[in-house]
Amino acid sequence: MTGPLHQVDHVTRGLMDHYEKADVPMFVHLDITYRCDLECVHCYLDDKKRWPEMTTAEICSLLDELVDVGVMYLIWSGGEIFLRPDFLELLKHACGHGFASTLKTHAGNITPEIAAELATLDVSQVDVSVYSLEESVHDAVTTVPGSLRRTLAGIDAAI
Repeated sequence: MTGPLHQVDHVTRGLMDHYEKADVPMFVHLDITYRCDLECVHCYLDDKKRWPEMTTAEICSLLDELVDVGVMYLIWSGGEIFLRPDFLELLKHACGHGFASTLKTHAGNITPEIAAELATLDVSQVDVSVYSLEESVHDAVTTVPGSLRRTLAGIDAAI
């Protein structure tokens, strides 16, 4: 297993077993957008601009249903989650329900202001895509010059 609980203690393992027996998901992975401002050579998304997205209201409704089912953890992904203008609103709605959240991002859009908002929310983990600390290698993978500098700046802001 990967994700927020890839190394689990016996209490967590018992909780996971309980969820499995109840046939209820403990984790839900949400791809909230396919938009991305990078063009990574390995990306499996063939058309990032025309894929339909759920509206803010639709995602909030889904979150309401997930809390009713008993889901505990959300994994927010995409595309690049911070390209949704309503992402922080969605995250606040989720945190209001008590979900713990993992964010999957390239971090290049995390500003100090966004990082300050994230610090007030129940974000348990931020997974950042970094392909090399050598700028020429990372930027060759993303095909966007300067992307490593933006990613590292976003990581610094988040820390």
